[in-house]
Amino acid sequence: MTSKQAADSVLLNHWLEDGVLRLPVDPEYIAKQMGLTVAPLPENMAHLSGEIDNNRILFNDKEPEVRRRFTIAHELGHFVLQHGHAFRDPNRNFSIGNYDPREVAANKFAVELLMPEVAVRHFVEKEEEYDAQVLADRFGVSLTALRFRLENLGLI
Repeated sequence: MTSKQAADSVLLNHWLEDGVLRLPVDPEYIAKQMGLTVAPLPENMAHLSGEIDNNRILFNDKEPEVRRRFTIAHELGHFVLQHGHAFRDPNRNFSIGNYDPREVAANKFAVELLMPEVAVRHFVEKEEEYDAQVLADRFGVSLTALRFRLENLGLI
């Protein structure tokens, strides 16, 4: 299963209500719906962005909200894609320069979950919303993440 297929399945089964996609997608709510615990990292792990261990996602609560949301979605990706447990993700694992296949897949999952292609295309192509900051706010992601998504979809 690809990261996109996995994210679409998670959205379908844990987020859509009567076929309606509510934005921004809440990865913490989804994780809890899937039976996972979501909590801040302990102070002695503040050098990490996130970790998944068994049925628990930990995130760095000192990071900005958009980063925390992406971290939770990324760790959820590890869980859904069955990468195993005890991944401890330093900040570098969330960069586009990371080539570890599991980290790349978890990043793609997070992108697909937080910025579903169908929704991004709808706002750009149908509603003609071209203000990247407005779109980033709508999806609850960073401006950098939104621009990267638009580029990958060929929308800019």
